Amino acid sequence: MTKLLDFLSSTKIIMLCLIVMIIIGMTFSFAPRLVGGELLDMQMNAADASARLSEMSSWHKSNHIWITLLVDSLYPLAYGGFLAGIAARLAKPWRKFAVIPAFATIIIDFAENLVQVAALSGAESILVLKDILTPMKFSCFSLAAILALILLLLAAVKWTQRKRN
Repeated sequence: MTKLLDFLSSTKIIMLCLIVMIIIGMTFSFAPRLVGGELLDMQMNAADASARLSEMSSWHKSNHIWITLLVDSLYPLAYGGFLAGIAARLAKPWRKFAVIPAFATIIIDFAENLVQVAALSGAESILVLKDILTPMKFSCFSLAAILALILLLLAAVKWTQRKRN
């Protein structure tokens, strides 16, 4: 675990994850045209996801599957790596605990992607899992992002204090 955290906390990896996260984030702007509306990721529960799924043609569903498998599978690695890298770098004494929300977000996002691909492939009943996975994903992401922001702010305060002295 220490080697992974050392790797993630390097400046190069944090910056790479940030750049990849931004690029992937920008590619999502093309998705609505390809899937005929919002991605299933934006639906917070099974009922809304089922309604959205019923609006899609088979072409939209096929496009959505590819977007989910290719683009949306890389995205959690990028944003999760970025948030975990910040936590691993700035929460030194307790970094093994500080990375948990980011790692949990990655795992939950992958699970949500699998559910959505299965639903897009015809197993619509599996969307019931979105009622659990999607709120968990956004909660873990929010916790990881808030933690990263707090750690960055504390680091900025320490840096400013060192500059004054």
